[in-house]
Amino acid sequence: MLASLNHPNIATLYGLESAPVIPSEAAGRVEGSVEGDGGGVGGPLTDPSTSASLPASPKGFAVTGRDAFAQDDSKAVTFLAMELVEGEDLSEWIERGPIPIDEAIPVAMQIAEALEAAHEQGIVHRDLKPANIKITEDGVVKVLDFGLAKAWETENGDSSLSLSPTLTRHATVEGVILGTAAYMSPEQARGKKVDRRADVWAFGVVLWEMLTGRKLFDGETVSDVLAAVLRAEIDPAELPSRTPLSVNRLLRRCLEREPKQRLRDMGDAGLELRESIHSETAEQQIDGVVIRRAPAWMWGITAAAIALAVIAVVMNMVSTPSAVNGTTRRFNLAAEGVSAERNRLPSISPDGRKAVWSSKNRLWVRDFSTFDATELPGTENARFPFWSPDSRSIGFVRDERVWKVSIDRGPPVILGSVPPESMTGSGDGAWGRGGRILLAGSHLAGLFEIPEFGGEAIELVPIENETEADFHHVAFLPSSDDIVVSVHGQGDGGYTLQLFSSNGRKVLFGGPKHVVGSPVYAPTGHILFERLDTSPGIWALPFSLKRLEVEGPPFLVIPEARRPSLADDGSLLYIRSGFWNARKMVWVDKDGAIEPILDESRSYGAAQLSPDERRIAFQIEEAEGRGLWIHDLDRSTTTRLTHTPGINAGPQWFPDGERILFTSDRAGGGWDIYVAFADGSGEPVRVYDGDSYLWATAVSSDGRFAVLTAITREYFTDILLLDIEEGSTEVLVGTRFSDADGDLSPDDRWLAYTSDETGSYEIYIRSMVESGGRWQVSNGGGRVPRWSKRGDRVFFRQEDRIMAVDFAADGDKVTVGRQTPFGSGVGEVRSMFEDADSFDVTAEGPRLLVTLADPSADVAPRLSVVFGFLDELRALAEESSR
Repeated sequence: MLASLNHPNIATLYGLESAPVIPSEAAGRVEGSVEGDGGGVGGPLTDPSTSASLPASPKGFAVTGRDAFAQDDSKAVTFLAMELVEGEDLSEWIERGPIPIDEAIPVAMQIAEALEAAHEQGIVHRDLKPANIKITEDGVVKVLDFGLAKAWETENGDSSLSLSPTLTRHATVEGVILGTAAYMSPEQARGKKVDRRADVWAFGVVLWEMLTGRKLFDGETVSDVLAAVLRAEIDPAELPSRTPLSVNRLLRRCLEREPKQRLRDMGDAGLELRESIHSETAEQQIDGVVIRRAPAWMWGITAAAIALAVIAVVMNMVSTPSAVNGTTRRFNLAAEGVSAERNRLPSISPDGRKAVWSSKNRLWVRDFSTFDATELPGTENARFPFWSPDSRSIGFVRDERVWKVSIDRGPPVILGSVPPESMTGSGDGAWGRGGRILLAGSHLAGLFEIPEFGGEAIELVPIENETEADFHHVAFLPSSDDIVVSVHGQGDGGYTLQLFSSNGRKVLFGGPKHVVGSPVYAPTGHILFERLDTSPGIWALPFSLKRLEVEGPPFLVIPEARRPSLADDGSLLYIRSGFWNARKMVWVDKDGAIEPILDESRSYGAAQLSPDERRIAFQIEEAEGRGLWIHDLDRSTTTRLTHTPGINAGPQWFPDGERILFTSDRAGGGWDIYVAFADGSGEPVRVYDGDSYLWATAVSSDGRFAVLTAITREYFTDILLLDIEEGSTEVLVGTRFSDADGDLSPDDRWLAYTSDETGSYEIYIRSMVESGGRWQVSNGGGRVPRWSKRGDRVFFRQEDRIMAVDFAADGDKVTVGRQTPFGSGVGEVRSMFEDADSFDVTAEGPRLLVTLADPSADVAPRLSVVFGFLDELRALAEESSR
């Protein structure tokens, strides 16, 4: 894992090596520095236990480690082969006195960038100090010895305060201190478990030392130093008087002794440092008038230093193929648990100062001038968030109503309502300067409009039922009369970007096999959009605002980026990795123990066991849509079942274990029901041609019937019974409420399902053979019920738990038990359609087949911001036109 770190500000680790100890007289010279001993240069390393020397390192490598690497019980030595870094280490710089602000900040920015890159891969340094930081002759910073606490063990007893105790024999979780005393975090000094916030503390200590030229914590012994770390006063008055306010603020946040109060993300440190370069001001009072001016230290920054700092910050970010104007600046936005679901997309405010995103089922706002995000009160279950033109409010949809919440004060207020179940798909909203609010995101209707002062939403533009599925995203052009919409076509129609104007509709880009969306107009004369089918990333389409015509082919702007959101000042927010929620496929037993099934985390859903429980059918959401897969548990092989783009979802096994029923839009005109052989032979056969959006949730024990959930044209969901042989349906449960998720008991006598008739979704059971009886089995909410194989229990999702209820029927007498948790922490229902969150129950045990959210997966969405993006876009446009 350590060797996988690849960053311009991190010294590359080539591997952990072993070699025999050779006599000192035959030892070669070590090429480069020996890290971990204060940065001494050259010379043979001697093993005191053998009076021998270590082997010479290969040219271009540095042997890293101290004499404790030698193994006492053998004549071999273990060492790390590391990139040879020429230059001074930071401790040598500091020995000459305080480092001027104009030199210190570019160095600190590169250190922060290195730590951020490592933290994103789950690697904590644990031993950051000036001796582990080198600066080359051209000003490039290299952080050394990443993660050495995990690479080897030693128990050196050297009492040098700058070195000891660098490492100990045991791990931090055992309560033994790791790291160097003067730079340890308080929790590290106490021997507690540490995380990346220990590096944040050490960064603050190092930055303090750079600016003051002396140690923040000092003493005659290691114990004295540790005592200072835990209790000594940290006086900001000791910093140079010309230290920028943002750097003072950064140090205060880094040096919070309580980890929960400390800065959480090194990306935020980089933001504060960049602000100190580009926007920090000093105040001078003349005749009682406050004059704001740039502080004197800023004028001393050379153009070369600025360029170096910008390059260092950008190198580990998404690269672009052309040189950019010096005003372009990037940073990674620290935001935990960002949801990138297609109806909860992040965006930047029109004034370019703030961002909003969804996390933990709520909306959060981050002002770029501060470290912390603020939760917006009353935004639980908010979807389709969008900014007001003045950047002071955010609109969203919840419970078939449109809401507005001020980012500064008060709870949300209702603007109006939308038709029931009309905002159930992928999409977002847009708030124009003329007071118009547009909403796209229905699987059954087109584009809605609602006035900003309130009222009922009306359908402004209907979808074309024969060729279109829905509208996904909408953006105003500067006129606020013309708009660009991403349109999802039926079947193989693909996705298009369309202009809606007074002259009607026309396609600007896209079509079959294209996957495009999230359009936004840029004042450079381009429409930015995300593209997922070819060279995924953010693209730009040349567009004449005067003629309302495309003026050239699109070109790639930022590879592997999604969801462009552009502010009026040209600041760009985008998702730089991840788009769909990554999940693990696991077994969960009654004690909550988890056993992985598949090694890789992907956007798994709708996992269903075959009747013999030897195979799993499931879906994966990808750029081109949802596809079906089969995993063989005996052979540990996974094969793809469907190969067409679009929707192929909601698999249900037939009792024979040879066929699978599923939903697909491959024929266009809606979601139809198909049957495919589980071994992949032959082509799927359509058994029901639906006129709405529907998916299968169960198959009867004889394979003759299937239970479907259907979104009706009245914007509700009903439960249908499909006669597979006849290709006909009848309504099983059809009320004025939303009824869904039907599952048949093993003997087909009982139907468990979901209904929201009480105002929240609960689980009910009703008879399939007799009229009348119906029982509510959940209390406190429930979705996606599943019967046990013996029909004596019903399992269902409730927030982050799976609940179980005993069920017994003796003639007309039905007994329903009390709900009890079966497993917690299995994750809330996360999908627009509950079929993706379906789970299954084994016959024995029982245990559950579940897909769990995996926030640690590399595909988790992260946010980036580019200030001055229009300069970069102009340069790219010029290059693409050549």
